[in-house]
Amino acid sequence: MQAEREREAKRYRSQTDKERTIVLADAEQSDQKLRGEGDATATRIYAEAYGKDPELYRFVRSLHSYELFLGKRSTLLLSADSPLLRYLGGPRPEGDKLPVGEKVAPKVTTTGAHE
Repeated sequence: MQAEREREAKRYRSQTDKERTIVLADAEQSDQKLRGEGDATATRIYAEAYGKDPELYRFVRSLHSYELFLGKRSTLLLSADSPLLRYLGGPRPEGDKLPVGEKVAPKVTTTGAHE
């Protein structure tokens, strides 16, 4: 009687493990599909926005660069003529546009722990 109950319990555990594996695999597949669709949508939106305003592309790209190499506790020193400082200072007058080939990224000095 005991051996029969143990066989039955083992069969249920095996079936449950199999179902769990299938559910997790389906969830992972769905996750990857949704992430891919989201990435594609984001790429399309960025491409449309950047196509309309190349300066926006340069600005966002420079912000992404700062995010990659600056930690949360870093100090950023900008020169007075830094393009980033001009961006952070508020709206730019129409005549204050950067030439197409000019880089946005200023010279940066960091201190403190990087996280």
